[in-house]
Amino acid sequence: MEHANFLRLDEQIALVRERLLRHERERRGWESDRRALEERLGALEGEVARLREADKRLLVLESENERYRKSHDQARQQVGRMLERIRSVEV
Repeated sequence: MEHANFLRLDEQIALVRERLLRHERERRGWESDRRALEERLGALEGEVARLREADKRLLVLESENERYRKSHDQARQQVGRMLERIRSVEV
């Protein structure tokens, strides 16, 4: 009888050991997943920072482009007025 009790205890210990090992594997997997997610998050945060800087640069370039366009339009108008004066003097 006592031998049967020891066998059952051994079986229960083996089952508990298996459960503990399974839980440990799961925990290691979660840690690995967490590390991978943290790395991905870091990469995404870096990408967001890069895109913010690109947006700032784009705003600067758009502003410069608008100023150059206005300057070009003004120069074109001045050239047009000068040509009109020249034509009016030639006539």
